[in-house]
Amino acid sequence: MRVVLIHYRDSASLGGSLRVGELLGKHLGRFGTEPHFLFAYGGPGPVASSSGVPCHFLCAEGPADPQGWRNARRILRQVDPEILHFINPVFWLSLALLDWRPKVLHVHGPMEPGRTRLRDRVIWRSFRYLMSGYVCVSQNMRQKMLAAGWSREENAWVVYNAVDCQALARVPARDEARRLLGLPEAVRVLGFVARQVPEKGCFDALELLAQLPSRFHLAYFGDGPLHQDLRRRAEGNGALFQRVHFRNTQDDVRPVYGAIDYLLFLSKTEPFGLTIAEAMACGVPVVGLAGEGGYREPEFPLVTEETSVLSPRPDHEAAWGETPAGLLSELAERIVRLDEDSGRRGEMSYKARSHVREFFDAPRQVREMVKVYHAVCQRQRRGG
Repeated sequence: MRVVLIHYRDSASLGGSLRVGELLGKHLGRFGTEPHFLFAYGGPGPVASSSGVPCHFLCAEGPADPQGWRNARRILRQVDPEILHFINPVFWLSLALLDWRPKVLHVHGPMEPGRTRLRDRVIWRSFRYLMSGYVCVSQNMRQKMLAAGWSREENAWVVYNAVDCQALARVPARDEARRLLGLPEAVRVLGFVARQVPEKGCFDALELLAQLPSRFHLAYFGDGPLHQDLRRRAEGNGALFQRVHFRNTQDDVRPVYGAIDYLLFLSKTEPFGLTIAEAMACGVPVVGLAGEGGYREPEFPLVTEETSVLSPRPDHEAAWGETPAGLLSELAERIVRLDEDSGRRGEMSYKARSHVREFFDAPRQVREMVKVYHAVCQRQRRGG
């Protein structure tokens, strides 16, 4: 079987979706599937340079670029795949390939139909008629798709995300990682690894840092629409700003997890929590606030009380308001207690690493994805 994995662009700024596609591309060959990457915009980036998978670039200038449409059809005639897997929802490309079946769409989220713009709701409803199936990263995400009427029971599958545990076992030593990233050595670093958007709780991280002892520093890794506002907020408090570090999105996340002492997770909603899985695979303790999302699903939990320190947020709707100061104070106290208990940290890291290796390692995800490919192709042959 030959599959084309479709992304917006080959750029680490895409965050988790690029890493999901890259992981699939690197491992599908072991399961009898030949992968190709197709990028709608831009040129070669981290995937092209390191994945070893054939990469094709449309170099489209936008959705209305006729050359992009022609390039897509020309490349796919050459590759001749059995299935198209849209890792990102490139709507115009699904229209350009309207007669090309089967197509599946990866649903990463966050999916909040009630908070989605009308234009985007129309696009997602249109995908129902353009796609042969959906791959959701959690049961929570699948239920949201069904409730919104954006998919049907029979063509929505759940394939949990995974990480490459073998690759993540090779992180740089702490001193080397901090030197590479320009972080101070003799401090405790909370790493905020996420796009800087409202649902990630970016400003809560600053409020939390203000309640922690001065030995704690905060490092933001990534970018997003809130980046400048975050900088201004941090700069407004001179003493606090000395403990805040802004770093770009990293093509290779291993130095990040080698450099930080804790992953700080504050998302108000999170479909899966890929950075949680990455941190756990690297033995980095996860601390923060637990909002709504698939990473705590009882059927297949990514985090448990034994593998993380997560204080529960208020109910889902309340979580979108201002985070109660008392909740951040409680979290600060829990982090300090954990930091003072090296035995507990070591046990947590060991259990977290073992849990991810058993349930969220790459081969497990890829095996399930190949099953979906075969199921979709079989339904297509039957005219479903």
